[in-house]
Amino acid sequence: MDAAASYAAFRAAVVRFMTANAANSAKAVNLLLRPEIFDNIDDDLITGTATSEWDRLVAKIGQTVLTTNGLTAPAGDPAASKALLTTATNGVAPIFCGIWGAVDLIRDPYSDAKSGQLRLTALTTMDVTVARGVQLEVLTGLQ
Repeated sequence: MDAAASYAAFRAAVVRFMTANAANSAKAVNLLLRPEIFDNIDDDLITGTATSEWDRLVAKIGQTVLTTNGLTAPAGDPAASKALLTTATNGVAPIFCGIWGAVDLIRDPYSDAKSGQLRLTALTTMDVTVARGVQLEVLTGLQ
């Protein structure tokens, strides 16, 4: 993308994403963003209104989620961030988790016994796969 974050920039990305993935509307496209992008576009008011670029974006996109640990922190000068577009086709998500067996719970009364605590560890075996990579798109270079 390599552009300033704005409603127009996201709209163009969503249109390109919908065309490539056969999503039938912008409401079918979900967006994952860093809070820094929210900060940048929430300040930009549409001329002559009290509506911000952010308000316009969340009104048109299916679901917009902010994350501090789901995407890498902005880097560079000027600081550039990333965003993730995704959609579900016929209700099927692009990522699957297969869990094998149950959750194993290990109780350890000895490691923290001096402080009167009980240590619990939960383990599980799972496979995670991206089955439909075309349903995911990473936008880079957002400022």
